[in-house]
Amino acid sequence: MLYLKMKKEFLLLPLILVSCNSIKKDYIITSISYSPTPKWVKKEYQKPDKDYKYFVSKAENTNQRLCEKTASARANLVVASEISTMINNTYKSVVESKNEEAKELSNEVLEQSVQVYLAGVEQAESYWEKRKYTKELGAEKDIVKYQCYSLIKMNKKNYERAVNASVDKMMRLLQEDNKEIKQEIKDKVLE
Repeated sequence: MLYLKMKKEFLLLPLILVSCNSIKKDYIITSISYSPTPKWVKKEYQKPDKDYKYFVSKAENTNQRLCEKTASARANLVVASEISTMINNTYKSVVESKNEEAKELSNEVLEQSVQVYLAGVEQAESYWEKRKYTKELGAEKDIVKYQCYSLIKMNKKNYERAVNASVDKMMRLLQEDNKEIKQEIKDKVLE
C-alpha cells in the first residue's frame, strides 16, 4: 500500500514541476516609475502603523495617465470589497457557531452599502511598470500596457466607523436583530 502511494506521488512530481515551470511572463518590463519595486506591490502590505490601515489597488491600461487614475479611483472599491467580504464571512461563521442558519446577502449589495460609509481614503504611494507584451513570449498580441499600483491608506477610526455602520446596515437588511451576533461580528472584523 505504501509503495502505491509513493509511486503515485512520484508520478505526480513531474507534472507539478512542469506546471510550475510553465508559468512564464508574456511581457518584459521596459520602464518603471522608480527602483527598486516597492514590497507592497508584490505581496500583501502590512505596515506597522497605529493610525492607518493599508490596501493596494491596481489597474492596467495602454495609457499611463488613465492607468494611474484608474488605480487610484479603484481605491474605494478595494476597501469596500475587503470590508464586505470580511463582514460577510464573519457573519456566516458567527451565526453557524451558534447553530443558527445564516441568511444570505450578496457581497455586491454589501459592497455598495460599505461604499456609502467610506471616508478618509487617501493615496499614500503609487508605482507603475511599462510592460511590452509579445506573441513570442505567449501574449495574445503585441501591445504595450502600463500596470499601475496605488497604496491606499485609511485612518483606522474611519475604518472602524465604516465597519460599524456597514454591520448595522447588513443586520437591518437581513432583518437580524440579535445584538450579541452584531457585536461579535464587529469585534472580529476589527481585530
